[in-house]
Amino acid sequence: RSSAPVSTIAGTESRPCHSNSTGVASTGNPLHLFNSPAYYHPNSSSPPPSSSSAQSYSGIVPTTSSTSPFVASAIPHRNTKQPLQMSTESDTDPDTSPSARDILNDSSFGRSGSASAALFHTLSGRVQHLMSRVGGGNSINGRLQQYIQNLQSPDPDVKLTTLNELCSFLVMSNEDTLPGFQFRALYPPLRDCLADENEANAEIALTACRALTYLMEALPRSAIQVVEATPIFLNKLRSITSIDIAEQALTALDMISKRNAKQILVCDGIDACLEYIDFFSITSQHKALSIVANCCIHIVTPNDFKYIRQQLENLSNRLRSDDKKTIEHICSIFTHLVENFYSDSAILCELAAQELLKTMQTMIIVQPSILNSVTFVSIIHMLYIFSAYCPILAVTLLKANIAETLICLLTGSIDGKIITKKSITYKSAALSINEIAKVQPINNNIDIVARTPQELYEIVSLIG
Repeated sequence: RSSAPVSTIAGTESRPCHSNSTGVASTGNPLHLFNSPAYYHPNSSSPPPSSSSAQSYSGIVPTTSSTSPFVASAIPHRNTKQPLQMSTESDTDPDTSPSARDILNDSSFGRSGSASAALFHTLSGRVQHLMSRVGGGNSINGRLQQYIQNLQSPDPDVKLTTLNELCSFLVMSNEDTLPGFQFRALYPPLRDCLADENEANAEIALTACRALTYLMEALPRSAIQVVEATPIFLNKLRSITSIDIAEQALTALDMISKRNAKQILVCDGIDACLEYIDFFSITSQHKALSIVANCCIHIVTPNDFKYIRQQLENLSNRLRSDDKKTIEHICSIFTHLVENFYSDSAILCELAAQELLKTMQTMIIVQPSILNSVTFVSIIHMLYIFSAYCPILAVTLLKANIAETLICLLTGSIDGKIITKKSITYKSAALSINEIAKVQPINNNIDIVARTPQELYEIVSLIG
């Protein structure tokens, strides 16, 4: 036996090839193909073996002209630029074991290989992402401990500086960039800064309130912990020592109310939000009304109704506002109440006692309309519940000429009289519709005003 190195373009490797002195390949040696004369002197007249079977499983085996499984696994490690052509089988090899072509053509091999490759590719990316998140979480929690220590410092300047840094950090973060963030450890020092009643530390309280808001924005799950500060937020609204702090507290309460409005309700949050609402900006007024609307979802028993009873007149009067967003929020408030107490005629009468029926009847015919389709449908639906579940209110609506209002909504005309397109104000709409209609002869053919299917459904339900 002799050992001959295999020469490649990249250099000579110490890969021995064992051969017999007679030149006949050993059938028991797995390297017998290297001993074949066809390996070193391929027959130029015969065409090279087909590589279609190997190409069909690209990504599993190298795409080469060789069909030997041993050579196919060895070629990528030899860094050859021009792979050697090899014969499909040795002319002196009597071995009857399955060839590489047979293995590659096996459908079960392709299916298992493709599935394994796809699974490995998917899992490797996820594992790398998980490892990066775990590593990032350690550094973030290290910074968190520094924040907590500085917030517990007796120096107000250190607290304010730390709060500003924390706000800048949180406003640029989200759930993906804060893996394993220990927000429960951060909450106590922030709560203490927020609860500080010293006027000299008003800036610290404002920044702490802002930090809690940013924390809920970056990590929505942290609202479970921040909800415990609801009484402190409400106290900031009631004391109103600073408009900025009160408005920032409204922002935080608005986020809390989306999932934990019940906690705000039981802390008498409706009165706190509406007590000084006229002193806030229009944006903050919208947030206050949104909080009340979310709280009304949880007013489902007569005992809960006490939380809003004192504010019904205030809310009913605000329906005359020219601001569309304000009207939408107030209509949402009354919609929740009417739907929750549809079977309690006493509470329905209490809701309608503040001229609510007259105001809503006016709103749906005011021109130009300030109602969107959703608000219009909610008002018609409330009128339907009032008339369907409370006979007293049904008679009240009939006496208020609800029939003429319905005709106007469907056709735009009343008993042969067509409404002009001039503006209809709350004052004019409070009069009889006959007084604001201009008599014009119309054809016998009456066209229905174009409305959405939902609007027509609610109108027809109210007629019934």
